[in-house]
Amino acid sequence: MQNPYKITEQEDGFVFETDFGLSYKITFLKHNAFDDLGFSSYEFGFYPVGDSKRFKDQRIEDTIIFALDDFFQKNPDCIILYVCDSLDNRARERNVLFNRWYKKYASDAFVKLNRKIFDTENDMIYYFAVVFNQNFIQPLIIESFIEAEETIYNK
Repeated sequence: MQNPYKITEQEDGFVFETDFGLSYKITFLKHNAFDDLGFSSYEFGFYPVGDSKRFKDQRIEDTIIFALDDFFQKNPDCIILYVCDSLDNRARERNVLFNRWYKKYASDAFVKLNRKIFDTENDMIYYFAVVFNQNFIQPLIIESFIEAEETIYNK
């Protein structure tokens, strides 16, 4: 990670502005997926604010990784969930991007649990959870993660 943009913390995450004048929001929204195990989970997301063009900008990636790291440092026992949005038919691209970031930045301290399923319209849904490797309930998280998937998508 080289030089993240200056971020401003908000109640549900962070915002930042790029050198190109684009604003981005990074969110961490409370989720109840693992409440029954006594662990907090948050759905992670990031997106441009307003109508903006995409620019190749390494600092955007650095800023998002910085925000994730900061969030985990402040919430070491939490579970981060990420669903690759498919509204614009770019879910697979988002999945590839996040997997690349994970391989590039994650240390042995983290474990990523990958899942993919078909929704009712037969579109592929990519999602995953990220937890600290030393999280002692990791086997329960994996089991609960798979059960939640089956409950939601195999009705």
